[in-house]
Amino acid sequence: MSGGSHVYDVDEVWPNSERAVAAARHIAVTCGTDPELRVSWETSRLDAVEQVRPLLVTASGDACFQVDHDPGPLLAMLDEAGLARSLSRAGESTNIHVFYARILDALDHSSLAASTTLEIEIGHELGDDWKPAFEPDEATLDHLVAVAANDMIGGYWSCRWFDSDTRSYCGVGVDLNGDPITMDGHRPGYHRVTVSVNYRLDSPHEIAARIAAVSGRRLVYLGTD
Repeated sequence: MSGGSHVYDVDEVWPNSERAVAAARHIAVTCGTDPELRVSWETSRLDAVEQVRPLLVTASGDACFQVDHDPGPLLAMLDEAGLARSLSRAGESTNIHVFYARILDALDHSSLAASTTLEIEIGHELGDDWKPAFEPDEATLDHLVAVAANDMIGGYWSCRWFDSDTRSYCGVGVDLNGDPITMDGHRPGYHRVTVSVNYRLDSPHEIAARIAAVSGRRLVYLGTD
């Protein structure tokens, strides 16, 4: 949701994730044309990932493996798979960062790490000519939010606002248990809903005012992203 948009916060305190998701979904449906959903989920709970494996078959993402011993065996396995990686030190441990076009492959390598954190992307494009084989629907989002529990997870509906002619940098997002926009990190129980309007559109602030009026939500301007 970044790169060329005015961003507005939906000015409300959300008592639970369900209310926040419902509010974002309502804005997308009532004000957006042809909304397309993407989901991001950050977790180190590999058992939870296994629970929803069928939903993640085409998901991509990043893995961070923390190794407290010799990283050689894991590095050799990654080399054999032809995966690029970068390393960083964290005290006595080594963190190995890897991008996966198919994030489930990271589970095959996690046994050689002391801990593994996945940043899972569902419905995201990997390149200009690549489209995801699986686009998450609303039921998928609800299921993943329930399984994610207190993990950081978010949904973003890309859309054309009303009768505008572009969906680029336009949409509504919900961030649960943390706020990547302000880089606050993991904050269980803290939820945020934001609206983005392409700043190259004619009268973007008027579009935001119309979104607020139609959806019945107060929008507070955060700035340009």
